[in-house]
Amino acid sequence: MGLYSLSALGADAAQLERFADSHWARLELLPAEPGPTIGAHAWKTRLGQRDAINAYRAFFTQAIARHGRNATLRKDLPDLLPGIGSGGFHALIRTGYGVRFGDDREVADGLAYWATAFVPLGPLGAAGTERDRPVPGTRAWRAPERASTSTKSSSSRSRMNRAPSTPTRSTAARQRYGSS
Repeated sequence: MGLYSLSALGADAAQLERFADSHWARLELLPAEPGPTIGAHAWKTRLGQRDAINAYRAFFTQAIARHGRNATLRKDLPDLLPGIGSGGFHALIRTGYGVRFGDDREVADGLAYWATAFVPLGPLGAAGTERDRPVPGTRAWRAPERASTSTKSSSSRSRMNRAPSTPTRSTAARQRYGSS
């Protein structure tokens, strides 16, 4: 993914090579064992099972080879979308890079990672009510008008709470989103 990003940003061959050399050792190795067998009719039963990474790679590689990238994405993405945030959106991003650069192997690897890191977001509320209910186990953020303007604290939260009241942020927000 990093190489695709750098390439799209105009990195030359030497920069790409330096990046690859410096990051290769940090990559997590795939397991040596093939993992469970995954078939077209029951592939969803193993969602979220990390030990199935190689099986999912083989499954999606074969699906793309047999049906093509676009047909495979159209068929399988609806089942994967509930886990869109899986792996911190890494799987979605990786799949997207594969599509963007026409790399079927990267698409298959992205889909395989998406399937093994799969954690569904859960049911959504009615449209427009998402902000009305706090998420269990979290504290609601304070509204900007009640935020502290004290500059004594340097914590991230206090800096975030002060940001909406700064002229630069307010002006930029009005220019981008209209008057508030």
